[in-house]
Amino acid sequence: QIRGLRRTIELQKTTPGASQNLPMHLALEGNPGVGKSTVARILAHVLYEIGAVQSKNFATCGRDDLIDRKSEARTIFKTRRVLDAAKGGVLVLDETYTLLPSAARPRGRDHGGAALREIARILPSGSP
Repeated sequence: QIRGLRRTIELQKTTPGASQNLPMHLALEGNPGVGKSTVARILAHVLYEIGAVQSKNFATCGRDDLIDRKSEARTIFKTRRVLDAAKGGVLVLDETYTLLPSAARPRGRDHGGAALREIARILPSGSP
């Protein structure tokens, strides 16, 4: 698949008026400990080398990097800061399921939804 992506990028660079609709997002799924984050780090380097991403920026984050328990506004600020750190490169969201609502967390202080909305707002831009 990487070879196909590289070839598509090469053709787009040499063909005037070619469509620039490359897939911008990937999901790596698997059990804990199988190496998803390691594969993402290697893949980020490969994507940079073939020209699929603009920079070598690579950021890994989890719930604690995105969520502020005190307010939704602070959660949005933290999420934007993480997204900016990965701009033009690759962002790995580790254990994304922890951003979903949970009965184990107090309803008024669970701002995972705000982080997900901010990420969803940025995704269509293709960066990160």
